[in-house]
Amino acid sequence: MPRLDAETVRYAASGRWASILTALGLSADTFSSKRNRPCPCCGGTDRFQWIDKDAGRFVCRALEGQGGDGFALV
Repeated sequence: MPRLDAETVRYAASGRWASILTALGLSADTFSSKRNRPCPCCGGTDRFQWIDKDAGRFVCRALEGQGGDGFALV
């Protein structure tokens, strides 16, 4: 099987991150539009916010307002 580069995978995953990450074990509640959800990265109870479903972007207040994309949650 040929190797895929990260940008190819990001493009294919665009708009599908919630389904992908749920299939990998994250709770579907993580991806609700409600702010201040439990954070799958740091374990905090109200630090996570899903900000861009297409790109899989999130922020965590415990990470000094930083976050990442769907790859960071994998």
